[in-house]
Amino acid sequence: MPNDENRQKQLDELIAKIKALTPQKNARALETDIEAILESEGFAVRQYSRVKTDTKTMELLRNALLSFKKIQFSYDIDGTAKAITLAPYGIIIADKYYLVGYNNYVADLRLYKIDKIKDLTVLDEYFDKDENFSLNEYCKNSFGVYQEKPIDITLEFDKSVAEDVLNYHFHPTQKMKELENGNIQVNFSSGGTYAICQELFKWGTSVKIKKPSSFKKYYADYLKQVLDNL
Repeated sequence: MPNDENRQKQLDELIAKIKALTPQKNARALETDIEAILESEGFAVRQYSRVKTDTKTMELLRNALLSFKKIQFSYDIDGTAKAITLAPYGIIIADKYYLVGYNNYVADLRLYKIDKIKDLTVLDEYFDKDENFSLNEYCKNSFGVYQEKPIDITLEFDKSVAEDVLNYHFHPTQKMKELENGNIQVNFSSGGTYAICQELFKWGTSVKIKKPSSFKKYYADYLKQVLDNL
């Protein structure tokens, strides 16, 4: 066991040094890197459901993103395979892996589930990325990957889950406040009401929607549909 203890000590020292040398603005990326280090050392295991992604597809996407080259792939839309040509802008990691890019045919940004992408090819054709596009800003308008007009949402979590809530990342725009009764108030502005409902469902009776009333009704209708399926 001394060998394992030495490895752990060396790993802890390495992580501490990296943190000390890393700007605060890169803290979230650093957390991900540390998680990867822990996994590679055998000290951590990811335990969650996710869709498998093809390694070759991910490698081709990375190359296209780095070189600003267009891609072409086959994508199933309503049971029909469609040939898609896209200028790839980035990848969003949520419950699944999603590719966001500019589709010239529709002259707009589109999202594609990476696990549904088939026969991907990197074209020998460069594109100019919209300099005003920010993947972080794009994600702020959505919860997960569902892009909608953002609404201001206020939630109140029971004090019994206060510690969990305070250490939880709901949305990039979130603001948290501890109330006098010990409950935690969470505010954020986001689209993606369906995805938000799925998230709240995981918290059961520990969360209440304070506003807006339109979202309360949406969530009530969502719960009714769930019960109707029993």
